[in-house]
Amino acid sequence: MKVSFVLIGFFMAIASVAMAGGRTIVRADPASRLVHTPGGCRNQVVQVRNYPAMEVETYDPGRATLGLVAGGALGHQIGRGGGKDWATIVGALAGSSVAGTRRQAVPAHTETDYQAICTLDQEHYVNGYNVLYSDGTTGWVPQTPGQ
Repeated sequence: MKVSFVLIGFFMAIASVAMAGGRTIVRADPASRLVHTPGGCRNQVVQVRNYPAMEVETYDPGRATLGLVAGGALGHQIGRGGGKDWATIVGALAGSSVAGTRRQAVPAHTETDYQAICTLDQEHYVNGYNVLYSDGTTGWVPQTPGQ
């Protein structure tokens, strides 16, 4: 389809130039321009990280608060005399520490990073003709859109 438009434009350019000034055209070369159009995008893997199964320690403030209260109550029950206050404090701190920290299993998993790769397509479009006349002069004849 493009070839037929190029040929039609070529012959119309030759006819229009040939009629101007009685000169004849010795040669007509298509003049084109380069046009870039979006070609599309795809995702390309940049990095893959594999993590093994593991156990991690987590802190749960709600459980720590319950441990604080329970440890304080237990320490208060154990202590006697002047050591009762110290037993309550130590029991509260120990209960908070033990109850608030727990081990949690994390399954093996993979993380993948992607990068978008986009391309531009290039096409040449004929937008006129460089012509050489029989008298040795040169010229340029534009191609009318649609021809």
